[in-house]
Amino acid sequence: MPELISCLAKWQTLISGSLAVLAATGGSAILIYQIRQAKSFESDRLDRRHKAARALLPLVLSALIDYSRSAAADLKNFHLASHGNVVDRNALNAWQIPPVPHDEIRTLTDVVEAASNEVATAIADLIGDIQVQAARLRGLQSETRVTSKTDLEEYILDVAEIYAQCENMFDYARRETDIVRPEIKYEDMRRSLRLMNFYDAQFGELMETVARRYPQNQSA
Repeated sequence: MPELISCLAKWQTLISGSLAVLAATGGSAILIYQIRQAKSFESDRLDRRHKAARALLPLVLSALIDYSRSAAADLKNFHLASHGNVVDRNALNAWQIPPVPHDEIRTLTDVVEAASNEVATAIADLIGDIQVQAARLRGLQSETRVTSKTDLEEYILDVAEIYAQCENMFDYARRETDIVRPEIKYEDMRRSLRLMNFYDAQFGELMETVARRYPQNQSA
């Protein structure tokens, strides 16, 4: 017995250290398991949230297109009603600017949270463009300087780009593809303007600007 006690005393530090290592290893394994579980739960939550937001995406895009149509129709009327190259400032000041659909934008942010980087970037660009376009329209109304038809056409192009971006996202929204084409091309802008009732006969200079500014398909 004295020899056993002496042996245990000699190896006490080693035994204590080994037990501490075993306890730490067990605790680390439990902690790692809990972290993995938490990540799995969070991933599942984001996935469900993304699926729910994506299911609403066709309605959201339709609402944004309606917003674009409304703004474009007003800008078109200002353009056609103006005498010469100067837009009627009184008409602009009295304009009731279409409200930005904020609920739809919040749904877009839910899609961004769990989407792929490419899709998230395209949707984030759309959100940013809508906010910039809305701010520019407010600025157009608050300006005191003379506004020309050429100036007005730039605002029309802003709206047409938003329309085109929404159109390009419909295949993703309908689950026909998991990617979104980010680049807006000449054909996209022409289609958007045509769907918003802008035609060459009345807006020849606008169409020429589109042809110069936006890339065309190689086969066009």
